Parts: sequence; C-alpha cells; structure tokens
Amino acid sequence: MNITVLRHGPVDLQPPTAAITSKEFGDWVSRYDEANIDAASVPPAALLGAVGQARFVICSDLKRSIRSAELLNRKVDLVNALYRECEMPRFTGERIKLPVNIWMTSMRAAQCVGIHANAESLSDFRSRTKQCASELNALAGIHRSVVLCGHGLLNNFLHKPLRKLGWSSTTLHGSASGHWSYRVYSRSGPDA
Repeated sequence: MNITVLRHGPVDLQPPTAAITSKEFGDWVSRYDEANIDAASVPPAALLGAVGQARFVICSDLKRSIRSAELLNRKVDLVNALYRECEMPRFTGERIKLPVNIWMTSMRAAQCVGIHANAESLSDFRSRTKQCASELNALAGIHRSVVLCGHGLLNNFLHKPLRKLGWSSTTLHGSASGHWSYRVYSRSGPDA
C-alpha cells in the first residue's frame, strides 16, 4: 500500500513587492486562497510517475489543490476541507508595514505561541492533521494506493502521525515547502 503526499503547484498570484499592512496581508492571503495554479506550471516527470498508478486522489477544497490534481492527469475522487492548509492568522492593523514573507513568518510564529487571531490554533491544526492521517490510512486500506494533493505545512505535519500509524516514507522529493514537492509513504505486513 502507498500514500503519496504532494504540495500543489505554484499559484498564479505574486506577492506584493512593497511592504504592506497586516490588513493588506490578510487581503492577500484571501486572494492566495482563491488563486488558481500558474498556467505555465508543469509537474515534474518524476511526480507524474509517482502518482501514475494511484487508485484514489484526494484534494482540499482550494482551487490550487484541485487544479494540481488535474495537471497530474488525475480524476479527483474526494474533495474535502479537512485537507486545507493551516489557516493563517490575520490582524487588521494598518500602522506597521512589512514585506509579505515577514508577515508570513511572524504570523506562523505567533500561531506557534498561541496567538491565532481569526484562524485555527496550532493545537486544532495538529488534531486535524491526525484526523487526516487516520482518513488517509483508511482510504489506503480500501484503495491500496492514494494521492493527496495537499499543502506545505499540512504535508509536513502529516509526517509524524502517518509514521505512528506504521507508514514509512521515502526521502522528500523537492524542498520541504517547495511547489510540487512530494513524499511516498508505504506500508507492508499482514494488514497492508
């Protein structure tokens, strides 16, 4: 049995080059969540090979996840908000201006210490990833080979619960947060 967990392709939305307020950052995050995949993006051949024999394809309900599966020439079998990326905290201040990458880092750091304004807490996200891992495990038991077109942080947080369920994995193909990066988990034995 195997589970291939991949990050979606790059979105068709560039971050602002100028510093922005936290309110503008929240607006940009909303646009990112609605964005589609960059039309010029092509999945790597190795990824196409890794997902080629999958019998069941899962996506979050975000366009970038669904479109990535389509670019992999796969029919989507299950779309579920359970597989969304961890929500980004958003504040509405307009006094401080920072580059987008600083806002992202700051918001994730705030989330790690329990500040999660207008977003799910890190604890809730960890619980959700355990639920994702359990569902992936069950679906792999039924279909033998599944693919999740997921998201960067979600995929990273899935690693530990999948390992606890007895799944071993290949090394990560691509960078940990890189678009089209993926990892293949496998399990053998009497219940596999």
